[in-house]
Amino acid sequence: MNELVKNISDSDLISMCNEIYEWKNTGALNQEGLLRKIFIEHEGKYVFVKNLEEEVLMEAHSRFKILFVANPSLYVR
Repeated sequence: MNELVKNISDSDLISMCNEIYEWKNTGALNQEGLLRKIFIEHEGKYVFVKNLEEEVLMEAHSRFKILFVANPSLYVR
């Protein structure tokens, strides 16, 4: 897993999970959001927002045990 996502604070991780939820419902990233900022700053690593989404959800699952499935990104679809 990417060290960037592992080192994000709990509050930022929760914010990013909320942004993913909104992105899934609207199809657009929050222009002011942390998810979009990280995606743009690390464009070489994250070719698709989906790649960043998977890392964020796996880290949230690891920290908070909020999603009880083997692959949390499948839960959000």
